[in-house]
Formats: sequence, structure tokens, C-alpha cells
Amino acid sequence: MNRFLFLCVGLLPGGILIYLSLGCFFIQRKEHVRKVLLLISCCLLSGMIIHIADWTNILSTLGIFLAAVLIGCEGSGLKRITVGLMFASTVLAFNALMDNFVWRYGGKTFVERLVFVTALYFLCRHFSPGKDLELTPAMWRLLLLLTATPMGIILCVVLFTFYGQQENTFQYFLLLLLALFSFAGLLWTVTVLFKQRRLEEAQMSAEMNSRYYGMMEKQNFEIRRLKHDLTNHLQVLSALPAEQKDAYIREMLDNSALYQTLKYCNDDIVNVILSTKASTMGMYGIEFHVKAEIPEPLPLEKPDICAVFGNALDNAVESVCRLGQEKRYINLETRLGKGMFVLKVENPGTDLLSGNELPPTTKADKRAHGLGLKSVQRIAEKYDGSLEVKTEGGEFIFFFYCKAQNHRGAADGTAK
Repeated sequence: MNRFLFLCVGLLPGGILIYLSLGCFFIQRKEHVRKVLLLISCCLLSGMIIHIADWTNILSTLGIFLAAVLIGCEGSGLKRITVGLMFASTVLAFNALMDNFVWRYGGKTFVERLVFVTALYFLCRHFSPGKDLELTPAMWRLLLLLTATPMGIILCVVLFTFYGQQENTFQYFLLLLLALFSFAGLLWTVTVLFKQRRLEEAQMSAEMNSRYYGMMEKQNFEIRRLKHDLTNHLQVLSALPAEQKDAYIREMLDNSALYQTLKYCNDDIVNVILSTKASTMGMYGIEFHVKAEIPEPLPLEKPDICAVFGNALDNAVESVCRLGQEKRYINLETRLGKGMFVLKVENPGTDLLSGNELPPTTKADKRAHGLGLKSVQRIAEKYDGSLEVKTEGGEFIFFFYCKAQNHRGAADGTAK
């Protein structure tokens, strides 16, 4: 019993800290069984004794820990394997150093291991990019290749040395120390690659938002131009022979810019977007219900307004178009007041979400698409707000809110 309590006191704190360190990189799965298995594997990794020339402990611990990471964490397979190997190589290298060169016997190793995993946790907490860490497959393959180096060093030192042939202890010590400190370089590499990925996504989102706003602005310009020239068109019609009037009218009706721009609120950009989307929904037989309480132009940059409304409604249209005609409806409610701007879009749908995660794109080109909601999320952060998406009662709910105040570099919000 005393030995069991000694093991629990020694292993559990270290295991918890490794579990929390993994939480800086992963979203753990919700099932309690998976969480318990992952915690047990972390305890095993933290306290496992690694002796040079002992195959059993290192191979079994490595296999159990990687299997638990695959089972208990979310994310791509490459991400789970790569980050799992990063942690395994670091902790196993430290254990091998302690067990072979610092404390060969006695319980003092538990103290050093606890200090080590505590430092590891704070290092991960401070420098980890976050749980939403996701890179391209090519980036993960590069990291996996880099991670294979320290892991390979540890395995070579432990597995390819035989009992009674450990003369080169100083070389082994240096190799294990090199493998241990490789974690800092790998963590730095992960952070740099993640920042690069975010910059690429931000650039793509900005280009998409600019193109979207340009399209809206162009259409709005065409509407104003045709309204201005309406008198000229009527004069031409009055002068044309009867047989040519019908052809001229049909040509005018075929121009998409003649569609009516409805006045939903006192922001012209919002009116153009909602009118355009209402026209699209009419083509697909979607009922569109709007409640807009925006008494003045929104104090957001025009491309940001287009991105928020456009992405919310585009995703809603895409979702309801997969349903039967009787289920096709979209409800939009937006208001501006008391220093806050709020947009809520509801539509029938059962897109699977994990927590408050953004739903994955259904388009074939995953890299070119799926950035819309991420773009909206960044816009929310830009204006000190938030984006929430969830499914409730058979409905998909998009809820965006932010502070309604002039942002640095924002336009005045009016649409001429």
C-alpha cells in the first residue's frame, strides 16, 4: 500500500502537468474514458524509468502514449502523431538522463521530474500557438521529419547499446541532452509556421473581402447610374416604333442591375447586400425574413460589413439548398444600438459542431474555401467582439456581435 501511494504521489502530478501541456496544443475529446486513458498514458510517460539497453520500457511507453494521443485528442492524424512525438521524445530524453546519469537509484528522481514537467507546462502555455493550431499537411510532414531526429537519437542510444557495453557514457549524455533541448527548437518552428499560416489565411481573407465589396460597390453604382438614366430610357422608348419597343424593354430587363434595391435599414451597403441575397434566395425558393434595426450607417469598414453579412448568408443559402423545398427559410435579425452591433442568422440545418468550432467547408477545394467564417471571426476580434455558431432545435445559428464604434483606419460607414 505504501508503495502504491508513493507511486501515485510521484506519477499523478507529473501526468496531470503533461496532460495540461498537451491541452495547449489540442482540444481533448469529450468522452471521459478517452480523457482517463490519455491521463494514464501521461502519468506513465512522466514516471517511466528509461535505462540504456532496456528495450521494454521505452518501446511500450512510446506506443501507449502515441495511441492515447490519437484516441484522446482532436485534430488531423499528422498533427497528433507529430506533437505526440515531440512530447514523447522530450520526456523520454529527460527520463533517460535522470535514470542513467543523475540519479540511478532512489526516489529523488520524482522531484526532478516534477520540476521538469512543471517547466515544460509553462513553456507550452507561454509559447504554444493555441488549441486551434492547424497547419497544412506539407508543414506537418516537415515537422514530423524534424521531430524524427531527436526521437531517433533517443532510440539509437537506448536500443542499440547492449548490457556491459556502456563505455561511451559522456557521448550518450551529450546525445540525450541534445534530444532534450530539441523541443525548444521544435516549439519555435511550430510557432513560426503557425504565424505564417495565419498570415496567408488573413491575406486570402482580405483579398476575398475586397473582391466581395468591389462587386457590391459596382452593382450599387450600376443601380444608381440606371436610375439616373431612367428618363433617357423612357425618352428612347417613346420615340421607338412599336415593333422595337418590346425588344428594347426585354434588353433592359435582362440587366441584373435593374433588380430593385430594397430599403431594409439606413445603411446603404447592408441594403445592397440584403437585396442581392434576397434575389438569389428567390431563385432557390427560400423564404427570407429580415428584421433590421440599423438607424444609421454602421461604423465598420465597408469590406468588413460585406464579409460579415455576405458570408453569413452565403453559408445559410448553401445549407438550406440541401434541404427539401418546404424547409427552405432563413431568418436574419440585426440591430445597432447602445454601442453594439449584432447580427443573428438562423436556418434549418444539423451541421455537426464540436463546442463552438466553426463548421468545415463542404466544397471540394478545402484550401481555397472554408475561410469565410474564419474571416468573420477575425473581423469580430478586430472590433472587440465575437462569433458564435451552434446547432439548436434543428437550426443552425450564426451569432455575431462587436463594438459599434469608429475603428482605426475605418471608413465613415456611409455609402454614397
